Amino acid sequence: MRVRMLTSMAGATISRKKGDIYDLPEDKAQRLIDAGFAEPVQGAAQRETAAVKPDEVRHLGGGWYELPNGQRVQGRAEAERVMRESGVNGT
Repeated sequence: MRVRMLTSMAGATISRKKGDIYDLPEDKAQRLIDAGFAEPVQGAAQRETAAVKPDEVRHLGGGWYELPNGQRVQGRAEAERVMRESGVNGT
């Protein structure tokens, strides 16, 4: 089922942005709709988001950051430290 997020939410393994559209299993989509976090949509394309540079740290919410290699770390300082030690110049 296709849903549009009405609020942003993030956890240890997931990050969803307000306004983005996701195709989810029926039961998960319905739980988000029932809780008021999403609304059903039909035939809509996902909105465009800004491209992330290959040397950029992406904030996932809740103090978690995703590094360009997909690794997730907690805390901006830790993300910057790992980036420095890996030799990437994006922070």
